[in-house]
Amino acid sequence: MLKETIKVFFIGAAALEISKEKLEEVGQKLLAKVATEGNSDVERIEFLKDKVKDVVSQATSQIWQRSEMLEGRFQENVRKHISDFSLETLGDTSEINELRAEIASLRAELVQLRSSKISA
Repeated sequence: MLKETIKVFFIGAAALEISKEKLEEVGQKLLAKVATEGNSDVERIEFLKDKVKDVVSQATSQIWQRSEMLEGRFQENVRKHISDFSLETLGDTSEINELRAEIASLRAELVQLRSSKISA
């Protein structure tokens, strides 16, 4: 469930980015093209329909690619943080084990000192 939610989030983020870019780009191109051509209204409408279909198809493809890229980047960041956390935990475990060993040796020395004090 979480994976699907994250996927939808990245698709949405990519869709917003691509849509904004495409709308600006296509709007400028279409206005320039329609203004310069001296075709009839029907030809202009057909031209605009075809252009919109092409743009939607390209945008859909780019949205999917961008969402995959964003998701991959996110997964890499998560992996990096998990790896860093794991290494820190291993370091802490090593330090704890070293401290336990030191405590054990100090206890042994303490027992030895007590036994030598009692026998003396």
